[in-house]
Amino acid sequence: MQEDIHELLKEIERMREQLKRIADNKDLTDPKVVAASQMLDALCLMSVIN
Repeated sequence: MQEDIHELLKEIERMREQLKRIADNKDLTDPKVVAASQMLDALCLMSVIN
């Protein structure tokens, strides 16, 4: 279980970095930015639930 949480936190960090890269080159309302943000939100929610 501890390993799962560690992997989830690593995935959150990867997604955060990806979102930043995408958002640096696009409007914040761009569908790619919104999709990446929603994915990051879902990962964060999973970390809170677990």
